[in-house]
Amino acid sequence: MTDSVLFSSFDWASNTLQNRMVLAPMTRGRAGEDRIPNKIMGDHYVQRADAGLIITEATAISEEGIGWVDTPGIYTDDMVEGWRSIVTVSYTHLTLPTKRIV
Repeated sequence: MTDSVLFSSFDWASNTLQNRMVLAPMTRGRAGEDRIPNKIMGDHYVQRADAGLIITEATAISEEGIGWVDTPGIYTDDMVEGWRSIVTVSYTHLTLPTKRIV
């Protein structure tokens, strides 16, 4: 089964993905009231780091863009730093995280 094309590397958007598996985005509410990406979220992505590409959960780009409870944001410096830590740990596990913006 490991001979399947699914497990072969793939060049996409100037990056080489370790395989052709993609983690689709999910709507999750783990950021808490402050909407800062956190360790629980990072652990979720690390546990799925075998995927060649991870499309993260929907992320609010402003307070007006908040669509549900405890969704992460990316509109303050603290939120950007939270996402940076998740991206860093994901790269450590050889996957390419991609942001879903709402």
